[in-house]
Amino acid sequence: MMNQPPPTIVQEATHAAWILVAIETTYRLFRCGNRLNLLSWDSQFQPAKMFFVAYLLCILTILLDLKSHKFAKSKYLLSFLNILVALDGVVAFLMGLGIYFQSNFLMFLSILLSSKIFLLHFLSRMVTGETSTDKFSLTIQTTKTYLHHVGNFLFLSNRLPNVVLIVAVWRFISMSGHALPFIADLCKWPPALFEHMNWIINRSRTALIMLAVLLCLLFADIRREFAVSAVGHLSYLLVRIGPVFRVGAKYFDNPIEKKRWSNELTDLQRLYILFVQFTYPLFAFEIGTMMAACLYFLLLRVMNTPQFIDDIHQEGCVLV
Repeated sequence: MMNQPPPTIVQEATHAAWILVAIETTYRLFRCGNRLNLLSWDSQFQPAKMFFVAYLLCILTILLDLKSHKFAKSKYLLSFLNILVALDGVVAFLMGLGIYFQSNFLMFLSILLSSKIFLLHFLSRMVTGETSTDKFSLTIQTTKTYLHHVGNFLFLSNRLPNVVLIVAVWRFISMSGHALPFIADLCKWPPALFEHMNWIINRSRTALIMLAVLLCLLFADIRREFAVSAVGHLSYLLVRIGPVFRVGAKYFDNPIEKKRWSNELTDLQRLYILFVQFTYPLFAFEIGTMMAACLYFLLLRVMNTPQFIDDIHQEGCVLV
């Protein structure tokens, strides 16, 4: 059996997701004119603190090694977690509504469900496509999984409600694919119908990323709001691009071809096949769209830093 090659360009790039979020959070803390306003619990609506506490609890369940406990093997718990996975799209929409209406209840409920009642590391391999055994690796993996679920909302404000709804619909549709296996099993879908619906969801994800970028290019107010929350969107895209690029399962009908792509090629070889040989046009288009969106959101954030600093001092410096 051939060993998997060491991770290279795109695989390692997924680590940039949590690094960029950490840098952005630190930057906001140190640029804030009144840090007590940011760190206190006096404001009626501060979802950033809910995100942070939920993340800490997710990591705590790793350190406590809850996965090795007897209850973790319960079929009822696993069934419940699978149901939560199926609801990811609905939960993402609820999270957007929580920010839109500044509802602490909706934010608490959506963060609780998206973190899988703080047992997110039970399902991290499903998102990242990586297997981790030691606690440090599992913590990094779970961090990336957490960003996959909540990254788009981390720095999102309701200053322009339309942008909140755009992001909520984007994440609702893009995460609806998580429900397909559950619905297919429940409704006894034939394989052909399942593959057809999967194809629609995959194309919709790419179309929505393109739509978000297009709206930014067309409308200055939308571009400004996406610039403020750009690092969150970038973190989601970086986490997603890693497993899609490395596995690419939906683009290979031949199992041997799929295994070769996943286990025998380096990232440089995969990039050459996609963008030089152009062997898989749809696959290349999806990966290319995500890479272009990553670059765009990064540039958007950097280019709008002066305006962002002014907003921090004028509006009291809140993370979200």
